[in-house]
Amino acid sequence: MTTAVQVRELGIPVRSVSHVKLFVGAHADGSPALYATMAQVGAPFFVIDIDLQTGHCTKHLADLEHAMEAVSAHWSDRWQRLYAGSCYTGHLHVFDPATGRVADLGPINPEKHELACFPCSMDEHPGGAIYIGSYNGCDLTRFDPATGEFTRYGRMDPDDMYLYVRCGADGTVA
Repeated sequence: MTTAVQVRELGIPVRSVSHVKLFVGAHADGSPALYATMAQVGAPFFVIDIDLQTGHCTKHLADLEHAMEAVSAHWSDRWQRLYAGSCYTGHLHVFDPATGRVADLGPINPEKHELACFPCSMDEHPGGAIYIGSYNGCDLTRFDPATGEFTRYGRMDPDDMYLYVRCGADGTVA
Protein backbone atom coordinates (compact mmCIF):
# COMPACT_ATOMS: atom_id res chain seq x y z
CA MET A 1 0.00 0.00 0.00
CA THR A 2 1.31 3.42 -0.96
CA THR A 3 0.62 6.55 1.05
CA ALA A 4 0.07 9.72 -0.95
CA VAL A 5 2.44 12.54 -0.07
CA GLN A 6 1.49 16.12 -0.70
CA VAL A 7 4.28 18.64 -1.27
CA ARG A 8 3.59 22.35 -1.09
CA GLU A 9 5.90 25.32 -1.45
CA LEU A 10 6.30 27.38 1.70
CA GLY A 11 8.66 30.03 0.31
CA ILE A 12 12.36 30.78 0.37
CA PRO A 13 13.53 31.89 3.83
CA VAL A 14 17.17 32.47 2.85
CA ARG A 15 19.41 32.42 -0.21
CA SER A 16 22.98 31.23 -0.82
CA VAL A 17 23.57 29.24 2.34
CA SER A 18 25.82 26.29 3.08
CA HIS A 19 26.48 23.81 5.88
CA VAL A 20 22.77 23.34 6.60
CA LYS A 21 21.93 21.12 9.55
CA LEU A 22 18.40 20.37 10.84
CA PHE A 23 17.46 19.71 14.47
CA VAL A 24 14.23 18.64 16.12
CA GLY A 25 14.00 20.65 19.31
CA ALA A 26 11.54 22.55 21.45
CA HIS A 27 10.39 26.12 21.85
CA ALA A 28 10.63 27.84 25.23
CA ASP A 29 7.07 26.73 26.02
CA GLY A 30 7.98 23.08 25.33
CA SER A 31 6.15 22.82 22.01
CA PRO A 32 7.96 20.97 19.17
CA ALA A 33 10.32 22.99 17.02
CA LEU A 34 12.41 22.51 13.90
CA TYR A 35 15.67 24.46 13.88
CA ALA A 36 18.39 24.72 11.27
CA THR A 37 21.89 26.14 11.38
CA MET A 38 23.08 27.76 8.17
CA ALA A 39 26.29 29.42 7.02
CA GLN A 40 26.50 32.45 4.77
CA VAL A 41 29.31 34.38 3.14
CA GLY A 42 30.05 37.84 4.49
CA ALA A 43 27.81 37.61 7.55
CA PRO A 44 27.51 35.49 10.69
CA PHE A 45 25.93 32.05 10.59
CA PHE A 46 22.39 31.86 11.87
CA VAL A 47 19.77 29.64 13.40
CA ILE A 48 16.43 29.53 11.69
CA ASP A 49 13.28 28.57 13.58
CA ILE A 50 10.83 26.88 11.20
CA ASP A 51 7.17 26.93 12.24
CA LEU A 52 5.91 23.40 11.66
CA GLN A 53 2.33 24.54 11.04
CA THR A 54 2.77 27.53 8.75
CA GLY A 55 6.30 27.21 7.38
CA HIS A 56 7.09 30.74 8.64
CA CYS A 57 10.77 31.12 9.48
CA THR A 58 12.45 33.33 12.05
CA LYS A 59 16.16 34.02 11.55
CA HIS A 60 18.54 34.50 14.51
CA LEU A 61 22.07 35.75 13.66
CA ALA A 62 25.11 34.71 15.69
CA ASP A 63 26.42 37.48 17.97
CA LEU A 64 30.01 37.20 16.71
CA GLU A 65 30.66 39.22 13.53
CA HIS A 66 33.09 36.82 11.81
CA ALA A 67 31.37 33.56 12.81
CA MET A 68 30.46 32.69 9.23
CA GLU A 69 30.02 28.92 9.37
CA ALA A 70 28.50 26.53 11.88
CA VAL A 71 29.91 23.28 10.55
CA SER A 72 29.08 21.36 13.72
CA ALA A 73 26.07 21.80 15.97
CA HIS A 74 24.09 19.81 18.52
CA TRP A 75 20.57 20.14 19.99
CA SER A 76 20.60 19.25 23.69
CA ASP A 77 17.40 17.74 25.05
CA ARG A 78 18.83 18.10 28.55
CA TRP A 79 19.62 21.82 28.27
CA GLN A 80 16.89 22.63 25.67
CA ARG A 81 19.43 24.61 23.66
CA LEU A 82 21.26 24.38 20.37
CA TYR A 83 25.06 24.50 20.55
CA ALA A 84 27.11 25.40 17.46
CA GLY A 85 30.79 25.86 16.73
CA SER A 86 31.80 28.64 14.35
CA CYS A 87 34.37 27.85 11.75
CA TYR A 88 37.69 29.71 11.61
CA THR A 89 36.76 31.87 14.61
CA GLY A 90 36.87 28.70 16.71
CA HIS A 91 34.09 29.83 19.06
CA LEU A 92 31.24 27.96 20.72
CA HIS A 93 27.76 29.49 20.49
CA VAL A 94 24.41 28.68 22.02
CA PHE A 95 20.90 29.33 20.74
CA ASP A 96 18.43 29.56 23.61
CA PRO A 97 14.77 29.46 22.49
CA ALA A 98 13.81 31.40 25.63
CA THR A 99 15.84 34.44 24.52
CA GLY A 100 15.79 33.91 20.74
CA ARG A 101 19.49 34.80 20.73
CA VAL A 102 22.60 33.05 19.35
CA ALA A 103 25.12 33.97 22.04
CA ASP A 104 28.90 33.61 21.83
CA LEU A 105 30.19 31.43 24.69
CA GLY A 106 33.82 32.12 23.85
CA PRO A 107 36.78 30.53 22.09
CA ILE A 108 37.00 26.75 22.09
CA ASN A 109 40.76 26.77 22.71
CA PRO A 110 42.21 30.30 22.75
CA GLU A 111 45.73 29.15 23.70
CA LYS A 112 45.85 26.81 20.69
CA HIS A 113 43.55 28.59 18.23
CA GLU A 114 45.47 27.13 15.27
CA LEU A 115 44.53 23.66 16.57
CA ALA A 116 40.86 24.44 17.17
CA CYS A 117 39.81 27.00 14.57
CA PHE A 118 37.31 24.68 12.86
CA PRO A 119 35.00 22.81 15.27
CA CYS A 120 34.07 19.87 13.03
CA SER A 121 32.08 17.75 15.51
CA MET A 122 30.31 17.85 18.84
CA ASP A 123 28.39 15.43 21.01
CA GLU A 124 26.78 15.43 24.43
CA HIS A 125 28.09 13.27 27.25
CA PRO A 126 25.49 11.46 29.42
CA GLY A 127 26.56 13.79 32.25
CA GLY A 128 25.54 16.85 30.20
CA ALA A 129 28.91 18.19 29.03
CA ILE A 130 29.34 19.08 25.37
CA TYR A 131 32.50 17.62 23.78
CA ILE A 132 33.92 19.40 20.74
CA GLY A 133 36.33 17.95 18.20
CA SER A 134 38.25 20.42 16.05
CA TYR A 135 40.37 20.68 12.93
CA ASN A 136 43.49 21.53 12.32
CA GLY A 137 45.04 19.90 15.33
CA CYS A 138 42.70 17.02 16.20
CA ASP A 139 41.79 19.08 19.28
CA LEU A 140 39.37 17.98 22.03
CA THR A 141 37.55 20.44 24.28
CA ARG A 142 34.81 19.93 26.88
CA PHE A 143 32.20 22.58 27.69
CA ASP A 144 30.07 22.28 30.82
CA PRO A 145 26.74 24.10 30.30
CA ALA A 146 26.02 23.97 34.06
CA THR A 147 29.09 26.05 34.93
CA GLY A 148 29.98 27.70 31.61
CA GLU A 149 33.53 26.35 31.93
CA PHE A 150 35.75 24.93 29.20
CA THR A 151 38.24 22.10 29.75
CA ARG A 152 40.81 22.03 26.98
CA TYR A 153 42.53 18.71 26.36
CA GLY A 154 44.46 19.73 23.23
CA ARG A 155 45.73 17.47 20.47
CA MET A 156 44.45 13.88 20.57
CA ASP A 157 46.57 12.41 17.77
CA PRO A 158 50.04 13.42 16.57
CA ASP A 159 49.22 12.95 12.87
CA ASP A 160 45.48 13.40 12.29
CA MET A 161 43.99 16.85 11.75
CA TYR A 162 40.26 16.20 12.28
CA LEU A 163 38.59 14.92 15.46
CA TYR A 164 35.09 13.51 15.16
CA VAL A 165 34.08 13.03 18.78
CA ARG A 166 31.36 10.64 20.01
CA CYS A 167 30.10 10.13 23.55
CA GLY A 168 28.90 6.69 24.60
CA ALA A 169 25.91 5.97 26.82
CA ASP A 170 28.40 4.35 29.23
CA GLY A 171 30.26 7.67 29.69
CA THR A 172 33.12 6.97 27.30
CA VAL A 173 34.37 9.61 24.89
CA ALA A 174 35.89 8.45 21.59
